[in-house]
Amino acid sequence: MKKTSALLAAAVMLAACGESKDEFHQYFFYPQNPGGIELYADQTADTINFVSTDSWEARSTGEWLTITPTSYVIPSAYLQTSQPIVLTMSTNATGNIRKAGIEVDVDGNTLGMNVSQCPWLNIQYPAPTRKQGSDFATDAEAVQFALTLRDTSTALPLLFVTYQPGATLTSDAEWLALPDTVFAPGVHSYQPAVPQNTSSQERKATLTLTSGGISTQIHVSQDGKK
Repeated sequence: MKKTSALLAAAVMLAACGESKDEFHQYFFYPQNPGGIELYADQTADTINFVSTDSWEARSTGEWLTITPTSYVIPSAYLQTSQPIVLTMSTNATGNIRKAGIEVDVDGNTLGMNVSQCPWLNIQYPAPTRKQGSDFATDAEAVQFALTLRDTSTALPLLFVTYQPGATLTSDAEWLALPDTVFAPGVHSYQPAVPQNTSSQERKATLTLTSGGISTQIHVSQDGKK
């Protein structure tokens, strides 16, 4: 059996001339996601489509990842179909990145799509950075979200995505008090007000975003007045 990675080839097309007509075989994941599917700690579902001219069978390579369906028969009246494959998983409270894959057997080939689930929430701004050093017990400890504001800043720009209802964002500092807000699942461009720093001393705060029982911290510092 030949194996074809979806990360290297988006589609496999085979044409063979016959006496009456050409045979055309095509199959690929859509969207193609060259880097694989990246999930986040509070995420419990996702979907990717498998487009094919042939019937297929599929499987997950990780115990934490379930896919539905695991097979599909192309109806005789169809030349090609796009069938959603639903991914389900639990929230990731392990502290480590979980890795698995989707493998689809079709027309004598196997196409693969890598799947990973981060142990942190989907905070897009500030972007995650890796801490220096290598002595970290978990992947979550090796990554940080940090943002520095000018002394004259009056708003804190944040961008994050939550996947569970009832997400919250809290602060441990009086100077950066946040209103009680509950976030629904979705994309959030959130810019709470920040008082200007009239002191010459830098000040710091730690924000905690919690969704689906998983918490990720955002470290905020504000420059002292110049």
